[in-house]
Amino acid sequence: MFQIMGMEREPKSFSYQDFLSRIHADDVESLDRCVKQSLATGSPFDTIYRGSVPSSGVN
Repeated sequence: MFQIMGMEREPKSFSYQDFLSRIHADDVESLDRCVKQSLATGSPFDTIYRGSVPSSGVN
């Protein structure tokens, strides 16, 4: 996953906001909503989203 997201293998810290910053802008809102709903209800979620890596574009 780190390689796909264009990151160091073991970053010193990696927050949820760091994760969202690597998601395609058009997918951030729906992914964030799915994650928050899953955390609130304890139910799993299944969604598709695009990663956005500054050096190589969309993955």
